[in-house]
Amino acid sequence: MDGDELVFVEVKRWSTLGFDSIEYGINRSKRERIISCSKYYLAENEWYQDKSVRYDVVYHKGYLSGLEHIMNAFTET
Repeated sequence: MDGDELVFVEVKRWSTLGFDSIEYGINRSKRERIISCSKYYLAENEWYQDKSVRYDVVYHKGYLSGLEHIMNAFTET
C-alpha cells in the first residue's frame, strides 16, 4: 500500500541493458500476466477492491548501481 493505493511490484535484475530497454523485460505478455494476477488477488481479497491500483517495476542495475524504482511503470489499459 502506498497511501490508499495498492501497489503491485515486478522486481527484475537488469545489468546489461539500460533503462530504455526495460520494455524487453516487461513486455506485453508479462504485463498481462501481472495484471491478471492482480485482478485475481483483488477478487479474493474484498478489502482491497475499492482501492486504486498501481504497477511499479524495481530493477537492480548491477553490483554497484543499486536499485531503480519506476513508479507507474505500466497501466492496465
